[in-house]
Amino acid sequence: MLTFKGPSVIDIAAEWLRASTHVLIGAGAGLSVAAGIDYTDSESFAELYPATRRRGFRACYELIGRHDLPPPVFWGYWGVHVQHVRFAPGVAAVYEALRQLTKNKDVFVVTSNVEAIFVRNGFEADGVWTPQGDFAHMHCTARRLPECARLVWSSEPVLERLLQHLDPTTHEVDAPGLLVARRAEAVSSSTFVRMRPSSRARTSTRASDVSSGYSRQWTVH
Repeated sequence: MLTFKGPSVIDIAAEWLRASTHVLIGAGAGLSVAAGIDYTDSESFAELYPATRRRGFRACYELIGRHDLPPPVFWGYWGVHVQHVRFAPGVAAVYEALRQLTKNKDVFVVTSNVEAIFVRNGFEADGVWTPQGDFAHMHCTARRLPECARLVWSSEPVLERLLQHLDPTTHEVDAPGLLVARRAEAVSSSTFVRMRPSSRARTSTRASDVSSGYSRQWTVH
């Protein structure tokens, strides 16, 4: 039987980290899972979104890219979801441990995560690049309105208004005057809301489609 003598890979990595002055962190969905945000977890999904579960969905991952949900259902789900993953208080132990490992070093983070957990756990905002955006910001991308692409606004006040009208049983936004239908003038009937990109790059990911998917556009009034 062959045996390996010498330091383990973990020991080598730890030594490199101790000796370094600059650290580049690349993080994706796995780190969010370790912090309790798992888009494939059916158990937590059923607990947080019981009405959505009754509609046949089993995990948050299944709601990504769904363009066919009626606006009251769409905004009911995303309002609760973003409020939970982006604005709920609490410290994630795995992020705190990572911050302690890299303290007193020049750290830069590149992450596909959109919940801002790095910044919420003590990492410097100027040292975190989120090329897929941040749930804290909404970005208009209606192609029929060229000036719309420059409009970026905070999502939290919008979420607060939506959640004030959330039906606790159906988890639908029960406010016909809040969701205003407008006739589509573009070839596509979709109006997208994007997360605002980091100031370090003009890139973003489509966060959601607020269209009914047919002949009318829907926005939060």
